[in-house]
Amino acid sequence: MTQKELAQYGAVTVSVEDEAAPLTAVAAPVGEDEGESWVKAHDVELAESGGAQPRFRDVTFAVLFYAHLAAMIYVGVTQGTWGEEDASTPSSDDTTHLTRVVCYLVIPSIAISFGLAYLLTAAVVPSFPETAVKASVIMSLVWTGVVTLLVIISAPGLWSILVMGAFFALMCWYVKKVWRLIPFAAVNLKAAMKGMAANWGMYLVAICFTTVLGVWVVFWMYAATGVFLKEEAQDVAEGEPSGQVHWGILFLLLVSLYWTIMLLLNMIQTTVAGVMGTWCLAKEDAQSCCSPAVTSSLYRTCTYSFGSVCLGSLLEAIIKALRVMAEMAKNQARNSDDECSGGAAILFCILECILRLMEDIIEYFNQWAYVFVGIYGYSYIESGRKVMELFRARGWTALITDDLVGYVLNVTAFTVAIFTGLIAVGIEAGASSGMGDGTSYLFGVIPEDGLSAGWSAFLVGSLLGLFIACVMTNVIKGAVNTVVVCYADSPAMLEQNHPALTYEMATSWVAVFPDCGVRVPPREPVATVVV
Repeated sequence: MTQKELAQYGAVTVSVEDEAAPLTAVAAPVGEDEGESWVKAHDVELAESGGAQPRFRDVTFAVLFYAHLAAMIYVGVTQGTWGEEDASTPSSDDTTHLTRVVCYLVIPSIAISFGLAYLLTAAVVPSFPETAVKASVIMSLVWTGVVTLLVIISAPGLWSILVMGAFFALMCWYVKKVWRLIPFAAVNLKAAMKGMAANWGMYLVAICFTTVLGVWVVFWMYAATGVFLKEEAQDVAEGEPSGQVHWGILFLLLVSLYWTIMLLLNMIQTTVAGVMGTWCLAKEDAQSCCSPAVTSSLYRTCTYSFGSVCLGSLLEAIIKALRVMAEMAKNQARNSDDECSGGAAILFCILECILRLMEDIIEYFNQWAYVFVGIYGYSYIESGRKVMELFRARGWTALITDDLVGYVLNVTAFTVAIFTGLIAVGIEAGASSGMGDGTSYLFGVIPEDGLSAGWSAFLVGSLLGLFIACVMTNVIKGAVNTVVVCYADSPAMLEQNHPALTYEMATSWVAVFPDCGVRVPPREPVATVVV
């Protein structure tokens, strides 16, 4: 039975024969059958042909989302407005300068930032992953020290020295504790970046989804403004004071906003899991921009697993909406003259803290649940349960609590933003050369009290660079989670596809977590792979 025959859904379904292959890094058996992977030992539904049969999961929530989307479109079309219409229209000069900014700054900045981010994540960082992690951690510590000094200088006093000194000491202690985890974080980051570089079309998919997200936010604001203005007009007509908060309508609108936002973001992560899982376990289908891994993973996310993504996103949306409403109620109570407003503000503050905690928990739960949704096509609830069972079975519960990858990715995004902004300044200077002072070819006449043309160009370029880089680094974050799950679940198949990389992962993981259930034979990794 070949891996391709087993790849009808997700990356691949592990068979007993695959797990029996020679290993340079062998996971401790967890099922009754010593050769079975964790997934096989926990009742994966297999078709008679041996492959995992695709099934539509959590269909009810997919239907519910489409019904909500249709309702929002109807509300936007019938009630949407931006409020008082501005009768003024842009002049021809404004249109000309806007066109120049788009052609000379926006489009080149997007292309440049994508190229820079791809170069850093595909070539530079994977070549020196451990150095990159160490440098990022040190930069974070230095930045904390700078902030500490600035606060002490700006607000000198005993308390500021004690508080900021304790904060900096805590950061130093943290760096000391996580320093041993750097090899572990580096090898995960290297694997994720290599997998995404081989399937870089996933970055384009993520950018498209994020662009749709921006369009949705604009449309939601248009529809919500119309709804709120209509309710305010109705209150005035009924003699009620204006400015009242209609909590029921606000809750529904916030759920709609966050549900769609989280759905688009989670669809990216689910697709990334499918692509990275294929690269880990069946790499012949994941070796190009628009590889079968990219196209099939995107198709499964938009069809079979769409309901599961809708369910997880809805849970996040409800908690986020409640948290925003609790924050609004807290602020309203603080500004009230009522005698009981102080106690109400405290209660709402406590409620807000509880909801923030719940929000963090479900976001953390979802980032792992969507890995199994993307790879194996489980339902949402089942995916989360199986991820937790997997790490408990391997003895790696502590493994998923440490994350140093974010330091490197944040520095990468910041670097891309700075360089893109500087290049945008150069473009603006070149385009405006020969023009008089106070006049820019791209921005026109610059007001004396406004931003200079150079700073305006830097702002446009850096923001676009940050946007593109953050989208790409978020893709890599999802890929890192997938690498962890794939190696924890099927180290044998990962070794067959990437023997040298698997050896690096095994040695670094055992060095950090000696009891993680992985043993490394005292020899160099072999190049021979039994098929």
